[in-house]
Amino acid sequence: MPNNSAISSSKKRLLASVFTSVLRYAGPAWVTALQTKRNTSRLNSTFRLMAMRVSSAYRTISSEAAYVIGETIPTNLLLEEDSECYRDRVTRGARKRVRADTLIKWQHQWDNAVNGGWTHRLIPRLSVWVIRAHGEVNFHMTQFLSGHGCFKKYLNRFAVLHRVR
Repeated sequence: MPNNSAISSSKKRLLASVFTSVLRYAGPAWVTALQTKRNTSRLNSTFRLMAMRVSSAYRTISSEAAYVIGETIPTNLLLEEDSECYRDRVTRGARKRVRADTLIKWQHQWDNAVNGGWTHRLIPRLSVWVIRAHGEVNFHMTQFLSGHGCFKKYLNRFAVLHRVR
């Protein structure tokens, strides 16, 4: 999907949820395969691309910022959540409790992220951003939230302004 398409982020998120559901199917059974760096890297690269498409972000955006802007919980946290829910499957309300724990873990990762500083300055609290009931991100909003867009400072990184003259 092109970044500036007419498809809204909520529709893109719906398509991403289908992919995520397929990925998470029987996750507790194969989550141990993610203990190898190669498997984790492959899964994260695919998941990052999906988060970028949901948020209509440029490829230069950090994974952390793409996940936050696209409201996409990172793969490792989702699979941990599924494993914990599977272990506590007889407990009433386990899914809700485990999701709250996942948001806390994601917030901790977000606070300690090396990249995505501009986005963290604008979206410091993930729970407020993810649970909000209004607004959608689009191509232009993502440019603003990520700092990756048609801005002089960003374009100077690639010497684009010098070529235009």
